[in-house]
Amino acid sequence: MANWLTTADVAARAHRDPCTIRRAAVAGELHGHQPMRNGKPLAGGRWTFAEAAVDAWIQGLDLAVQRERCGCVQLRLVRRAS
Repeated sequence: MANWLTTADVAARAHRDPCTIRRAAVAGELHGHQPMRNGKPLAGGRWTFAEAAVDAWIQGLDLAVQRERCGCVQLRLVRRAS
C-alpha cells in the first residue's frame, strides 16, 4: 500500500518550494493525483503523491517509472480486465 504525501510533504522531502512541486505536477514532470469531476481536475483540488513516485522523481526517473511505482499502471489494468 502506498504512503501518500501532500504538496508540502514533497517540497520538504525534495528541498524545493511547494510552488515548484505544483508546477512540476501540472507540467506532467511529477506524477500525482488530483480530485476529478467530469474527467477534469477539480479547481483548487489538492495534489497527492505516492511516496515511491516522489522518490523516483527526485532520482530523475521518467514519468512512466513514477506511474509504475505509484501503482496506477496496475490499477488501470485491473479495472480494464473487470
